[in-house]
Amino acid sequence: MKHVLIGIANNHELAATIGKISSKNGVTFYNRKSDDFILVAIAPSDPENKAIYLAEVISASKINLVDTGNIDKVFGEAVIGAGLMENLLLITESLDAAKMLEKAGISYKQVKKENILETLKSIEIKENESQTRIQIDKSFNVKGIGTVLLGLVTSGKVQKHDTLKTPEGVDVLVRSIQVQDDDVEFALEGARVGLAVKGVDERAIEKGDILAKQTVRRVSSINASIKISKLADRTNLDYKEMWFVSGFRSCLCKISNFDGTKGSISLLSKLTIEPGEKFLLVRNDSPRIFAGGVVIEALA
Repeated sequence: MKHVLIGIANNHELAATIGKISSKNGVTFYNRKSDDFILVAIAPSDPENKAIYLAEVISASKINLVDTGNIDKVFGEAVIGAGLMENLLLITESLDAAKMLEKAGISYKQVKKENILETLKSIEIKENESQTRIQIDKSFNVKGIGTVLLGLVTSGKVQKHDTLKTPEGVDVLVRSIQVQDDDVEFALEGARVGLAVKGVDERAIEKGDILAKQTVRRVSSINASIKISKLADRTNLDYKEMWFVSGFRSCLCKISNFDGTKGSISLLSKLTIEPGEKFLLVRNDSPRIFAGGVVIEALA
């Protein structure tokens, strides 16, 4: 069965037409299931005022849909973010938006609103065959069941009775798996899962934490390649405070030793992060999403 995860940047009404709302946590989830197709759409709950949520949606997904019905700052920031993450950018049909993106040298594909599902079904999804990784967005306790974790399978495959590691290296047994309210034996990359687990208290798991076959620890400093969008003013990043966002992980950070392509990033709160992961940088000035990069080295 094909699993597709799509980030819808700026139109909850559009998201609601292709999926049923399931939960909110800064990001709103919409689900759709057919016999051969499972869709998870995520949309920022308040992109106008909370650019961090917009950055979470863009960086958590590899396919981004941006509605051209309102070409405003959120539209521009979503386009910038998709470009920095090198995601597949879909836009709803608009001659004006198409001309603007072509002038800016941004790659995109236009899609009719009524054909979005067919377009998503036709996209070839390349599965990441690296270790099983699940990024958690919510944890809670259910009476009679115990700890339940909600998250996205970002690589590999999670199976019932798997043993996964918390950021502290604690073993967690997967007792059962649900995908869109159905009990399943396993779930593949792109699936939103509910895991009933044993071995960890829900209070020990934070939003953005990674459960994996091998421990992904929380770190406070990274070295990274950094790229500033051509659509944003170039600036000296050294020691300026901004937000670091990678999937559902975010915190304030400061950058030092930036030489135009690489720099050191001090995270003001520890996050689970490892080499090879992409991220976005968010500031207060417009465009708020203005730079991104790839982790080269994750330090304690």
